[in-house]
Amino acid sequence: MLLKYLSFAFQCHTRDDEVETEDPENKERKVVSWKRTFRQACIFKVGDDQRQDMLAVQIIELFKRIFDHVGLELFLYPYKVIATKPGCGLIEVVPNSISRDQLGKKVEGGLVEYFQQRYGPPNSEAYQLARKNFIKSMAAYSVVTYILQIKDRHNGNILVDEDGHIVHIDFGFMLESSPGRDMGFEKAPFKLSEEMINIMGGRPDAEPFKYFMEQTVKAFLAARQYADTIVTLFELMLETDLPCFKVGAIEHLSQRLSADKSDKAAAKFFTTQIIQSCSGVGSFTSYLYDVFQHATQGIDY
Repeated sequence: MLLKYLSFAFQCHTRDDEVETEDPENKERKVVSWKRTFRQACIFKVGDDQRQDMLAVQIIELFKRIFDHVGLELFLYPYKVIATKPGCGLIEVVPNSISRDQLGKKVEGGLVEYFQQRYGPPNSEAYQLARKNFIKSMAAYSVVTYILQIKDRHNGNILVDEDGHIVHIDFGFMLESSPGRDMGFEKAPFKLSEEMINIMGGRPDAEPFKYFMEQTVKAFLAARQYADTIVTLFELMLETDLPCFKVGAIEHLSQRLSADKSDKAAAKFFTTQIIQSCSGVGSFTSYLYDVFQHATQGIDY
């Protein structure tokens, strides 16, 4: 399949913005208007169907609104995707961010070393703020990637922004589609690597990791309240024949949302998903996928 990327920045003028100001000399109020200009980097992608990415980003936007509505201070970045025609699309570049793959090629060590170089020692205010931002984004994306079963989570598809948040990109594999499906890669409920755990204290009893678990469970409980809405949005797209809509996709989505469980049972269920993601076979298969991507694509891990 032909796959090309063209990165560019475009300049856009908004409509006139108007604001009232007061003249201190004559106490009269007047309206001042101006044009605001900004630049935004984009990627034009050819040879890949962007409709599924558009769907994923729209659902991520819904999750963001749910978390905001219930008062959870979590972080998601639903960047813009426009499918211009079959096999082509325009994708917003996440500003002020770097992929974990690029980061590994520039900085010696892993995420912990990067955070220390950029924000200072672990006991510094800047480091602790960046770590809190990391946890807020980890909690939100853990729930989103689990419910949507977003795969292909190698380090080229995970970004770190200037404030310490992680941002997931590229949603070509989700629900019932995944790369290397028959090879058994990425069996973990969601991506939770050793270095991610180390950023959050490195131990289950560490305060940052306990905070991550608490926020993740709260996010899951909030999302499941809107299970019917989430399922309906996917059902409306069934006729598109997107690769994610294989047999059982909607049924399995409903099961992951656990709408039939009590809050207590659902909280216990998702706590189990967190444990499975950071230990055992699931974690090992995610690691193997990173090794595979490094060997075949040169993606750092």
